[in-house]
Amino acid sequence: MGEQAPVRKWSVISLSAMALSMLAASVQAVNLVSNGSFEQSSFTPANSSQFTTQVTDWDNADPFGRVYLFFPNTATTSGAVYTASNPFYTLVLNQVGEPSCDGGNFVGIDSDPTFQTPITQMIGGLQAGQKYTLSFCWALSQERNVLGPTTDQWQVTLGSETQSTAVVANPSQGFTGWFAESFTYTPAVGGNQLLSFLAVGSPAGIPPFALLDGVRLEKVLAEPGSYVLVAVALLGLLLAHKRRSERA
Repeated sequence: MGEQAPVRKWSVISLSAMALSMLAASVQAVNLVSNGSFEQSSFTPANSSQFTTQVTDWDNADPFGRVYLFFPNTATTSGAVYTASNPFYTLVLNQVGEPSCDGGNFVGIDSDPTFQTPITQMIGGLQAGQKYTLSFCWALSQERNVLGPTTDQWQVTLGSETQSTAVVANPSQGFTGWFAESFTYTPAVGGNQLLSFLAVGSPAGIPPFALLDGVRLEKVLAEPGSYVLVAVALLGLLLAHKRRSERA
């Protein structure tokens, strides 16, 4: 009998630890996207620029694609340099509500059909049949000194599955404000899958500009309530075991 109390004590500790770890797992979400806030790059701070591979973990495969990294407070002032032209061209947006919903740097893409090009990142460790939530914030602006209303949307692909935001209209020289977006993906194949953001705008020649920030991809976990139910069940088993031990 003298050895049963320590056994019961360790049972309580083990079951409690199990319940707490499950509850903690339910509220901890790991972002599978690297540098989703676009804060890491090889550019000198405050020198906004067109990029291909200079933004860490992101790629723009078209060297002539008008894909830009904007540092805070530069989009409507000093602008960003388009390095694919000779001489370089500096692009300045008319309006941008800053900060973005994620703060800091953000990406801007000319979504004119002539210049459309995606930015991509390879995502590793995906599980087939597992649901994932992709979230990001976005907005629309327009190049300074260009007049005319525009429309824009993001087409977002993970592996073979593509989802799109609504098509949003932006008045001439306007700014839409930042939107929060969320999609759910269920990969049919596990392992590595390409994540792609393509801005699709109109009309041609009046550059619609789509802005992007705060990209996150997280596994959809069980609701915390389900773990609470498991913890209650474990506690019930422990109490039942304790009563049997006391009767013995």
